[in-house]
Amino acid sequence: MIFLIVGFAVALPILFPLNLPIGSSREADAYYDEMEKLVAGDVIIFSFDYEPDTMAELDPMSLATLRHAFRKDVRVIA
Repeated sequence: MIFLIVGFAVALPILFPLNLPIGSSREADAYYDEMEKLVAGDVIIFSFDYEPDTMAELDPMSLATLRHAFRKDVRVIA
């Protein structure tokens, strides 16, 4: 019975999307704006000194930053 309830709770938003707005924080917008100010040839120092227990949260942000930097031809010191 529990599995049916959980399955229904998971399937309900898939069948009937809530269409909630997705926003970003001021800090995230400021970080993006600073990355956009960089020009080709600029150098940034990027630290990957986080622990394995926070890897699930920080790895996607780190990869997004690296992709953004490489797309703009910014040199990265890691």
